[in-house]
Amino acid sequence: MAIGSRIYVSTQRMISSIKRMGKNWIIISVALSASAIFSGSLGLWMVATTRSQERIRPSISGTNDMDLGFTYPFRNDEHSTFTFYIDSPCIISFSSWERNLWGYNEIIIQDDDGKKVVQWEIRSNEQHSEFFEEGDYTLIVKFNHSFMGCCVVAVSFLSSKTPLPDTDLDGLPDKTEIECKTDITKQDTDADGLTDYEETRKYLTNPLEADSDKDGIDDSDWNERRECTYTIQAIIDLRPPFTLEEMQDFYQDVRIVEEPGDDVTRFELILYPEAREILNPALYEPKDNEYTAPTFTKNYSTAMQDELGELLEDAPTDLEATLRILRYFKIKTRYVAIDNDLGYSTDLPLNFSMHLASDGELIRKGLGEPSHTSMAEIERHVLFANSMFELGTHGACGSTSTLRGAMMRSVGLEEKIIVTIPLLYFYENDGTEVILKDQYWDERFVSIPRDKTDAADHFFNMVKIGARWIRVDYAIMNNANIYNRNSLYIKILEQHEILEDDFTQYWNYETWREKRPYRYVSIIEQEAQHSAGHQP
Repeated sequence: MAIGSRIYVSTQRMISSIKRMGKNWIIISVALSASAIFSGSLGLWMVATTRSQERIRPSISGTNDMDLGFTYPFRNDEHSTFTFYIDSPCIISFSSWERNLWGYNEIIIQDDDGKKVVQWEIRSNEQHSEFFEEGDYTLIVKFNHSFMGCCVVAVSFLSSKTPLPDTDLDGLPDKTEIECKTDITKQDTDADGLTDYEETRKYLTNPLEADSDKDGIDDSDWNERRECTYTIQAIIDLRPPFTLEEMQDFYQDVRIVEEPGDDVTRFELILYPEAREILNPALYEPKDNEYTAPTFTKNYSTAMQDELGELLEDAPTDLEATLRILRYFKIKTRYVAIDNDLGYSTDLPLNFSMHLASDGELIRKGLGEPSHTSMAEIERHVLFANSMFELGTHGACGSTSTLRGAMMRSVGLEEKIIVTIPLLYFYENDGTEVILKDQYWDERFVSIPRDKTDAADHFFNMVKIGARWIRVDYAIMNNANIYNRNSLYIKILEQHEILEDDFTQYWNYETWREKRPYRYVSIIEQEAQHSAGHQP
């Protein structure tokens, strides 16, 4: 305030002198006053920004709490540095939120030797988790935003060592249920057809009242589920492959609207962008079932099992085991481009040109000839998990999911692949109606030129952590956004094996314009109508 006061006093003295100068004193005084106000505000902002760059050194320790840590605001053109200490190996989560981030913003974390451990591009409303060993770390935030802008980054510890009790196995820890006054022995306290976990983490309805808004309709009704949280309705035409049952997900609800013919099914799909999973782990005990068995492409050898088993020898929980595998994946493997590195020109991922028949035979369709290597060698580098692990390579998202899934399965972590399509993806001549916040726009997948033939999809994994199937890409995710992107995606399939579904009929550039596998009719948001409370 002292800076602004001094400027104000000086300005008033100048105005008094100007009054004696003649007829233009009013114009000049107004201009100087505006300048003074701007200068004072700028001075205060500079002081605040300077103070925000002070170094802090929090200590992050292991407890039974799900989240603990600190939040820190970063302002315009602020390249801030601070250190933190971890007293025992654990998982650290970094979250960012600001609805209008633009420019290139990043987080860099270095160990005590100055070696870069992590580098992330910051986008709005994202979360990244990473496994850290004991030691000192330096976190560097480079934030470039609009003038007077601000971004908040939260650094929190996720308990990975001691599972929290969950008597009814609904995903809500008992201590959270006690806080919400729900019954720890019942998954659905108010018997309205929605679990306590869904009501508190997805729909944000009242788990103690079957009819949160007391309008005579239970919360489980299709439209009632949307009244207490922000949602996005997408009307979409889909061609196979898809599975209605597998499209039902923690982040989305789906129902069929009509079947207009020509292999098209029209769906109404409701997305819940505010839904958040709780990462409550279970003790790590390798499983032996259909979700850990090797598949045609997710094959693994005893050598892979032994190498990764040694990595997880002292892992206390499935959450920590998963994070260790993800970290090892980043260190062990590298991306190879199927065209530039392997000499094979293709418009679609390799797995879209082949599938497994019901008798187990591999069907290849439309595959060309590589320029300087064999197809068998290409498959070793980007299709089969065991050879990818030995070579230390992987391809795009389908290849990545195959290798990552095999690594999880080889050590008894339950895993499956999910196939998704981007929410914002339509052609200029589609006439798609869109009413949506800027927060979820991704210009790469919005209004494709009508003369282009372009496709988009994303494969990644789900891993059983505690009682929940949690989305896993290059990081563990507890929100609807895709890792390292700010756009929302729609799940259409779950897979044990990435070649179990035949994409060749409709994911085909030759027929893409006439028989596209997906087409959006409308994408419309709806704000919450009221708050029901009782959310942990």
